[in-house]
Amino acid sequence: MSGRGSGRGSGSGSGHGSGRDADVVLATSGNAESRAESRAEGGMESSAGNIEGGFGKTVFVLATANSGKIREMRSILGAAGIDAIARSEVGIESDIEETGGTFRDNALIKARYVCKLSGMPAIADDSGLVVEALGGAPGVDTSSYGGIALTNDERCRFLIKNMENVEHRAAKFVCTVVCVFPNGDELIAEGECSGEIARSLSGENGFGFDPVFFIPQIGKTLAEISQEEKNGLSHRGAALRALVRLMAE
Repeated sequence: MSGRGSGRGSGSGSGHGSGRDADVVLATSGNAESRAESRAEGGMESSAGNIEGGFGKTVFVLATANSGKIREMRSILGAAGIDAIARSEVGIESDIEETGGTFRDNALIKARYVCKLSGMPAIADDSGLVVEALGGAPGVDTSSYGGIALTNDERCRFLIKNMENVEHRAAKFVCTVVCVFPNGDELIAEGECSGEIARSLSGENGFGFDPVFFIPQIGKTLAEISQEEKNGLSHRGAALRALVRLMAE
């Protein structure tokens, strides 16, 4: 089986590889159903065969160094019975250069790197904010939007300033999550969370652009809700739950 999966996904571009297509699921927050974008022939028996009774004793390494993401991912995966540890716990401290042009490319770069170094199955995500009025920006440059030296709050204010005279404020968070196994198998899942850009910061929870990402259905920003509530609504939560379903097949 090829170690390079490929597939088609919404908003994150195409992966390239040889062999069979990777399994890809697109999930939208608030929608319990997900649809398979690309289904591999055969399945994942070789990589998932050691996952017993849910996910048994298999331990997964999270490829991110972002403490906020680690907290969210461990919470969501833990609820599904998946034991996940930070990459620092297996001695991987080095920065991973994200040179991809899409969320999927960057997620695969991180997961493949950590899987290779640790010899363990690795889960990585890449995500970002997509604002319609800004032509899809900041997109893959979300974490450095406005300048790498900005704090989260400064970055939020920079976005608000750029949206100062904009009435159409629709936006979405997009997340691609991948799992790379030591035998070369790869799973890919995607999630989205739709909302709009608020005109001021609100809330103390979350991280990144959460204080300015307003969800009309609940009348709050992501920074104004609890971690549990966010897990149920967020793009990352939707993608991780889709990944869990793929792993269980």
